[in-house]
Amino acid sequence: MRKLIPFSLVGFLLTAGIAWACTTCAKGPAVIAFFRSNCDACLKELPELNKLHALSDGKFKVIGVSVDEDVKLYEKFVKEKKASFPTVRYVHWPDKGTLPPPLNVPMLYYTDKDGKLKGKGLGWFTAEYMEAQVLPLVDKGEQK
Repeated sequence: MRKLIPFSLVGFLLTAGIAWACTTCAKGPAVIAFFRSNCDACLKELPELNKLHALSDGKFKVIGVSVDEDVKLYEKFVKEKKASFPTVRYVHWPDKGTLPPPLNVPMLYYTDKDGKLKGKGLGWFTAEYMEAQVLPLVDKGEQK
């Protein structure tokens, strides 16, 4: 199990007034999962994201992004729910950037090796479905 990781490891710059730099966070193909600690569908998807992380075998990244406003809720969620993949919490969305803010949660973004958005999914999905979406980005650089 991974612990809370320093923001710099995934390129999230989250101090007041500093925007998220996605091209640094998702070097290499990635599944970026936006979640909220009190979201039932997010809780349902967490075991699938852990399974996806185990299936990744270093071919792609799985990154969790909390949209919780309360940092204590986020920290409690990560500690109690045992996410096996790196997670961060964002507090400010940039006016300009490579990725649009999530519409709702749970929301998945599939990015290519350059951190460019290649697909999205709203709602919870199985690990197998998510893997099928991201593997073409590993192999060919594009999503099905």
